[in-house]
Amino acid sequence: MRKKKALSQGWDHPLLRSADPRVNTLVRLFRLEQTLNPYEKDRVIIDAAVAYGDLPNVKMIPAFHMLAQALRRGKLDGVHTIVEPTSGNFGSSIALLAPAFGVEQTVLYVKKDAPPGKIHTIEALPGTSIFKYDPAKGQNGLALALEEAKKPGVICLNQYGNWDNVVAHMNYTGPAIWEATQGMVTAVVASAGSGGTLGGTGLFLKRKNPHIRTIRAVVSPGEEIPAGRTLKQIEEIVTIEYPDGTFDYTMVCSRQQAFLAALNLGKQVHMRPGPTSGEAYQVALDWVGERKKCGELKALRNERGFVHVVVICPDSIELYAERVSGGTNYEHVR
Repeated sequence: MRKKKALSQGWDHPLLRSADPRVNTLVRLFRLEQTLNPYEKDRVIIDAAVAYGDLPNVKMIPAFHMLAQALRRGKLDGVHTIVEPTSGNFGSSIALLAPAFGVEQTVLYVKKDAPPGKIHTIEALPGTSIFKYDPAKGQNGLALALEEAKKPGVICLNQYGNWDNVVAHMNYTGPAIWEATQGMVTAVVASAGSGGTLGGTGLFLKRKNPHIRTIRAVVSPGEEIPAGRTLKQIEEIVTIEYPDGTFDYTMVCSRQQAFLAALNLGKQVHMRPGPTSGEAYQVALDWVGERKKCGELKALRNERGFVHVVVICPDSIELYAERVSGGTNYEHVR
């Protein structure tokens, strides 16, 4: 009863109202001009899809949905603490929303070398604490969180194994992109962590048009992009069972490429996208370039004669300022 009462009162909270994808359009598209779209003359449209309004990042969408579904199923009964492994965006979204769902505390498991900007932002959230783990010592954030969740009153929503993560984007992100492009989208690109953003968005869009292509951006082997994953890391941590054909292409991006692309993207996208946004944008350019080289653009065109690519931008570069300070000084990312 206390949880239901807390939620009924929480609907009036401005943040919760703004994060409710059932009543708000949560994705806005920014059309990239020729300086950032070298294929414009080939009749290729590239849009950057970002969360807007009062949302700090696109992870608010699955965070809201996963909490709401957990509440509906009674999984939050008696729960006082949520524990989550996170690179920052999903965990901070959970921490922001948890009090409105009647959960008093959030403990986030983050890598020891997480960007200070993200750490400071998370630590400033009421009722939120951080546990830093060290992969070099064999520690695994998800394993630690799942072990802690065995205690009474503690739950781990686990975005890496929770189908509700995917459903959130099937229900909200996918329809938002379909509507914003008037059904003309032909390809969607996103950086892969859990894969929920691209997986859910793509599954919805493919139901509308099975010819739409999904391109999964992953980190180059041996490198690290904050919030990004190598294909090996994805295979080790993600337990969501995606249907065959969910991801049509998987392409790699280096750390340097991601940060440089993010800085360039920020010249036309007001939210100043972060490194995983840059990763997705760079992979979008690479994918279009490969399709052009192979003579495949014609087969990808929509009924208006365009190849319409949407790049999902999940983060802001502000939290990584200490790693790309100086504007054009890129030594930090080499």
